[in-house]
Amino acid sequence: GKPKEASGHLVGEAYRLESGDNLTAVVVFLEWGPLPGNGEASKIRVRHILLKHKDVRNPYDQIRKKEIIRTSGEAEQEMKEVLKEVHCGGIVNDANFVKLCRDMSECGSAMTPGDLVGDLGWITAESVSPQFAAAAFRLRVGEITRRPVYTPLGVHVIHRVG
Repeated sequence: GKPKEASGHLVGEAYRLESGDNLTAVVVFLEWGPLPGNGEASKIRVRHILLKHKDVRNPYDQIRKKEIIRTSGEAEQEMKEVLKEVHCGGIVNDANFVKLCRDMSECGSAMTPGDLVGDLGWITAESVSPQFAAAAFRLRVGEITRRPVYTPLGVHVIHRVG
């Protein structure tokens, strides 16, 4: 019918699964991954926690108005602790992620209100550093990096949300 045609592949997949409700269509959308075509999503939505160290391009925390003096090794160790707190048996603890991002991240996105704290919006592989893109585009929706990600901006924990 018309809803199936209007909604395209999303509702088509729900119909394939013999679902009669919209909730399944939403779940299919969240778990489906890349759309048919080239096999890869061209844009994904991510949020992150960033810790800078003294060797980055701009070793200054604009949120807390202070110079960054930690070493890259110290930033790595802090991020490993962050990862322990946001991974609960392999599941991302959103409440912990939001709190840690607000308390620790040295990216301006940490000032975003509500649950969008740390949100970088929809990104393409070309709009971020190659290191960030390589880690972020490997994640499925809802996944978080298992180890720190190193870029010229500092050390990141990345959470794919879309």
